[in-house]
Amino acid sequence: MKKIKKGHLDLLLTNKNVNLFKEDDKEIIDNIDNDWLLGQLNKYLRDHLKDLNNINDKINFLNNILNIVVPENFTSIKAIKFDTKNQVKLDNLSKNELIIKKVWNNLEKEFLSSEFVYIISPFISAEMVNKLENFIKENKNELFKMIIITTTYDGRAKFLAIEQLVRLEKKYKDKVNIYIENLFERTNSRLHIKAYFFKRNNKFSTLYIGSSNFTKTGQIAGKEYNIKISEFKEPQIIDQFLWDFNNLINDKNFIRVYDEERIKELITLQQLNEDNFDQEYDKNNNINTIFSKTYNKNKALIPFDYQNKIINEIINRIKSNKKKHLLVMATGTGKTATMAFIYKKLVKMLSINSFIYIAPSKEILDQAMMTFRNILDDPDFGIDLYDGRNNEVDIQNENFIFITKDTLYFRIERFKNKKFEFVIFDEAHHVEAKTFKQVFEFIANNSKQVFGLTATPERTDGVNINKYFDYEHACELRLYDAIENEMLSDFDYYFIKDDTINLENLSIKDKKFELTFNNLKRYEFIYNTIINRIGKQRKDIRAILFCSSTQNAKELSAFLSEKGERSSYITTENNKNRDQNIELFKKAKINYLCVMNILNEGVDIPEVDTIFFLRPTTSLIIYLQQLGRGLRKSLDKKLQIYDFVNNVDLNVNNNFNPFLPFIHLTNNIKVNCLEKAINSINNYLPGNSNFHLTNLEKKDFIDKLKNYEKNHLFKSILEEYRADGTFEEYENYFTEKNVDIYDFYLSKNKTFFNENSKSLAVIKAFLFPNIKQLLEEIVIFLSEKRIPKSKLIKYIILASFYHSPNKKDIYYNDINLALELIFNEKNKLIIKEVLYLLKFKLKNEENLNNILTDNIESFIGVELNHSQMQALCSININEAGFKGKGVQGIIKNEKDKLFCIDANRTKTNLFSDSGNYYDDVDDIFYWDTPNSWKVGPKKLNDQQAEFLNLDLYKTYLFYNDDKISEKKTYRNRKLIGKVEKVIERKTIIRKNESNIEEEKLVLLLKLKKAF
Repeated sequence: MKKIKKGHLDLLLTNKNVNLFKEDDKEIIDNIDNDWLLGQLNKYLRDHLKDLNNINDKINFLNNILNIVVPENFTSIKAIKFDTKNQVKLDNLSKNELIIKKVWNNLEKEFLSSEFVYIISPFISAEMVNKLENFIKENKNELFKMIIITTTYDGRAKFLAIEQLVRLEKKYKDKVNIYIENLFERTNSRLHIKAYFFKRNNKFSTLYIGSSNFTKTGQIAGKEYNIKISEFKEPQIIDQFLWDFNNLINDKNFIRVYDEERIKELITLQQLNEDNFDQEYDKNNNINTIFSKTYNKNKALIPFDYQNKIINEIINRIKSNKKKHLLVMATGTGKTATMAFIYKKLVKMLSINSFIYIAPSKEILDQAMMTFRNILDDPDFGIDLYDGRNNEVDIQNENFIFITKDTLYFRIERFKNKKFEFVIFDEAHHVEAKTFKQVFEFIANNSKQVFGLTATPERTDGVNINKYFDYEHACELRLYDAIENEMLSDFDYYFIKDDTINLENLSIKDKKFELTFNNLKRYEFIYNTIINRIGKQRKDIRAILFCSSTQNAKELSAFLSEKGERSSYITTENNKNRDQNIELFKKAKINYLCVMNILNEGVDIPEVDTIFFLRPTTSLIIYLQQLGRGLRKSLDKKLQIYDFVNNVDLNVNNNFNPFLPFIHLTNNIKVNCLEKAINSINNYLPGNSNFHLTNLEKKDFIDKLKNYEKNHLFKSILEEYRADGTFEEYENYFTEKNVDIYDFYLSKNKTFFNENSKSLAVIKAFLFPNIKQLLEEIVIFLSEKRIPKSKLIKYIILASFYHSPNKKDIYYNDINLALELIFNEKNKLIIKEVLYLLKFKLKNEENLNNILTDNIESFIGVELNHSQMQALCSININEAGFKGKGVQGIIKNEKDKLFCIDANRTKTNLFSDSGNYYDDVDDIFYWDTPNSWKVGPKKLNDQQAEFLNLDLYKTYLFYNDDKISEKKTYRNRKLIGKVEKVIERKTIIRKNESNIEEEKLVLLLKLKKAF
């Protein structure tokens, strides 16, 4: 028996442990409430359940107890009936939880799945009010209502978005009630509660109580604790909360929105306080700047833990005699600083006496030089040889150089005899560019240690720079891991459906495409998005708007300025004002910075808290670079991203990938899984990050996904399936992705396994057979190497694998050897794919149930290619081996006394012209015979005479009918039936291509009824 530890207890004793206590330590219970008793039982059950390993044992344990009381058992099924209108699924509604991370993820689902929402929060920001409005729009429950209690807190309402709250209640007066505690007039205690209650009439309500205000910091960016309390588990606490909430809303000191005079007073006083914002910001900013400088001066810079790991990895590589090192690190994770720490460490180890840092732009080099000087604590380290600086120096005497790749390219003669021990190529993904490539090859060949820095080694244009660094990464720190490990900022990513522009039939490369974005209607839409989602004239915001052109940047900036927003622009045209605008932007004197081809690389502004993608790009590098402008961390920051580029015409823009955010911001989610994962997509995101999509936007993305694959843009998706290599994945590719199997193999000319592309003809041969027994026999043969008993099935298999045999082939005269060679090692993957294909057809297609024999007529209805058709009639294959190929039209097998007609579908009306046509109602075939065939008895040639002798010769008709044509091929035929009777022979006069009339013989053939 376990000894119970000493200390204050409140424990209901069992018979087993009652004797462990002295009389003074025991108390006879008298009037204890039910909840206390249930808590004691719950503790007992919980302790015993810990010792059980699987769910079935645990449920059996509970049922054994339950059967004592009432003969009713639990099953291993739980109810999860979720809100289908809002596509919201909530888990663990019966549990209490401590929410440490992603409180907003929880609250979002709660909002959309509740009948009532009660909010108490002292601070409520404009941004969060906008989120509430979105929830009101998205919640499909007609009875949905919301009550908000807040306060002016310190009398200034500094942290309360009063105007936005007023607008919210007025706009949704039937759904929203807002109560504002007015501390402008009161001196008593302030409301400081933070509580969020989500009422559900099914008794599964939830209450969140904790430290989180209804602000971005409280809900999204800050470190907060919140307890989720379940009504199912703690109904009495919920009752207590509701009782107190009702007391609060009945307090007469609260101001209601419809009290317009008092509300107007609050707004006026608030605006008076906000006038001092700029002064306060400058004051705080100066303090931060002074602190930063003092810190840097008095304390040496040291690497983070993840940088130390990279440094150690580089040292180990150098010790292993490796000379090229590619560092793949997400934008914003400190590639340059990491490189400086590596250099600092290696200087002593390798006695480095020469160094060169090469980058595409002077902005990157300015920052790199500053970083190296700070980390090395050497204000004079290196010389800058770019932007016209230090032109006069003798390069041979300079050993530590920072230089742009263009400057180096044009001065390359001066570097001819110069060797460097330590070389860094920043933004190394540019190395494939002509000048960069020449510079790389020139410098790398004369260097001891070569380093490349990039965030994106794999580019969307197919170039992979790994080949320049011995096909390996020295280290890899991807975007997801950087955010998950709090090196970069979390984000909220909003997909904005923009219907103000029509990009249909427009190429991204077309000038008209660029001009489409320059219109007043779209500027209004962008501005309204700012008002609705960010708030009007926010002085604390720093948003970069990536525009489509210089004109677009200038016009949009002017439009926002006219609306009272503090906006400016930076393009290559006004690059002289660049530094000034950036400085004003950092200080939030400019809130909206419209840019074009600027700030993609080399500029670090951690204060950026909002990104607008206003123009699509086909470049993964540009996309990640622009995104990276906002991902650097700063105090209380969570990056807000507004993506407006979701209506590109995928039919025209083959290289545009609308799923870049999903691919590169999630934890390696496969595009082929996106449709299934769209409703739980945030589970795949790092840290406290979220994608925000309405149901309409989700549908729009699914439609795009299907269109993306349909238009030959499914390379990455197919690669993911190929990597898996299981039949289940093969089947998913065609069924879930809605890819037509005939379109895939015939029109797209693809194979499921890329290595099979050269053997596509073999795989295509198995695409059409449609008799269940035939497919099953082929599966058995390929799976078990069991040769079919039917020689005709055997011939079809051989004709499928050997579509162009000739007498030089060792198997030509030995079909048994030919069958053995099918299982050659080189065919292993082909067989695997053929098996996938056949199993797929058996499972997903309606196939004929013919009982097959060695009688050709048992195959009536089968679809075959030209070689298989001839094999079925033993024309190109028999037991002695291969015989070559017959020609199309009419083909004869003298040994078996048979003909086969190989007919293409031509015209459907033969009464005015000639052609091939099958009347499947009366089983009559109108056949346009070979040109040598004539009507009169004297004009019969030998072939025609034999054909007409139906007692001696059998004739089988193979025809390309409408259904086969729908499958996008003209080479395949269906066995329609055996000719039973020649009904009529008649001549039709027609004109040939030279407009000369000629006779044409047409036979009307009665066929044996098809299966």
